[in-house]
Amino acid sequence: APSKSSSGTSDNDDTAAAPAAPVSTPAGNHSYTVVSGDTLSGIAAAKGVSNWENLYRENASTVGANPNLIFPGQVLHY
Repeated sequence: APSKSSSGTSDNDDTAAAPAAPVSTPAGNHSYTVVSGDTLSGIAAAKGVSNWENLYRENASTVGANPNLIFPGQVLHY
């Protein structure tokens, strides 16, 4: 069995290594699914994103060319 250090953690515990990379969240660690009535500015404000332009830039491939036109069911990452 692995020995315990004075801090109570295992000496050969490699679970404290770098955190695993997010699997399906290219822009950040969080995602939000658009619902009817949402706007990028409203989502950005509610989720603590600095401004809607940053949210759009991170999700342009999902949103498309018009940031004023988002659809229920789209998954945005922030």
